[in-house]
Amino acid sequence: MGCDGESANTMPEPLLNRMNVYEIAPPNRDGARRIAQSIYDEIRSAHAWGARFQPWATRRSMR
Repeated sequence: MGCDGESANTMPEPLLNRMNVYEIAPPNRDGARRIAQSIYDEIRSAHAWGARFQPWATRRSMR
């Protein structure tokens, strides 16, 4: 289950006791592009129609 730091602070204590809570910094611009490219690659390869699209996400599509 994902949540932001604020949500974790409002969760009931009995639930928090049963979880590991990790604080992860958001990715920088390059990291975000790598994540987006990875998702784009997975979607393209999972469907036959993916071959019709270019193998890289464009900067324009990542704005």
